[in-house]
Amino acid sequence: MPSAAVQAARALVKRSRRGLYAGKTVLSGNNVSEDGGNRTRRIWKPNVQRKALYSEALDRMVRLNVTTSAIRTIDKYGGLDAYLLGTTDEKLASDVGSELKQQIRAALALQKQQRKNGVQSATASFAAGGLEASSRNVQLDESTDRSAAEQGADTDSDSAAVVPKRVRPDLVEEIVQKTRWDGSMTQAIKKINRRPLWTYTP
Repeated sequence: MPSAAVQAARALVKRSRRGLYAGKTVLSGNNVSEDGGNRTRRIWKPNVQRKALYSEALDRMVRLNVTTSAIRTIDKYGGLDAYLLGTTDEKLASDVGSELKQQIRAALALQKQQRKNGVQSATASFAAGGLEASSRNVQLDESTDRSAAEQGADTDSDSAAVVPKRVRPDLVEEIVQKTRWDGSMTQAIKKINRRPLWTYTP
């Protein structure tokens, strides 16, 4: 009958295939007493946590059993996708990790194809829009030339009228001059304050 350490190692190997353990396995050793040096066999299990990690390619949270060492490695790679794509299947040693890697690769390929199709359609629409804009600009140029000629005829007969500047009654301009600690004046600042609605009648 195999020992408890061997049984735990076998069970952990099966569990590690269903999570991301980053190569962490069961370690065996001894507890040594301080007074007599007596040795007692023991095992150390990896620190496994249940975490939800975000996948940018899949655009969803993936709940996995991961070790704290795997979490630090994922942070070092810059995300779950980069960690899975940058690690070989032999080093991952995880069925779930290999399956997620295939899904991420398929999602990235689909996004690349959609981006390529979008660029092609955008280029075609831009070309069509450019033709329409050029024809529209030609029409606008003709109309502006015609209106300019008409306005020129009007200004020859009458003097050019000055268009008054439209001022909103609810806005109040204020010039603020700030003074430094030594008494010198700084640059004047122009502030536009909004007057309350009940202080004027439109």
